[in-house]
Amino acid sequence: MIFMGKSSSVLIFEYVSGGGIEDSEDFEFLISEGFGMLSALIHDFSQLGFNIHTLIDNRIFEQFKSRHFDLIERNQIIIAKINSSNQVNLILENVIPNCSYIIFIAPEKSNTL
Repeated sequence: MIFMGKSSSVLIFEYVSGGGIEDSEDFEFLISEGFGMLSALIHDFSQLGFNIHTLIDNRIFEQFKSRHFDLIERNQIIIAKINSSNQVNLILENVIPNCSYIIFIAPEKSNTL
């Protein structure tokens, strides 16, 4: 069981959904599984009362907003929209110090996570 204060927050970063892949072919191949994992974790952590931070690739931004509309409306989720994979490291460096917990999810491809 997790005991947390009101301000507990989690960064959930899924590499593909979070703008880590520029190549359209790789993105299309990996996005459905990555987006599913991200959405499931967001749902679970929101049920536990966490404030959630995440990064979302601009190619799925509207889909993400419609799927998690209720959390956005309640200000339970903070989203960084990623337009280029070059933004990812800078945004992570700024978000990580503000989170109590961090979850990174990445696919394995060519023996690289």
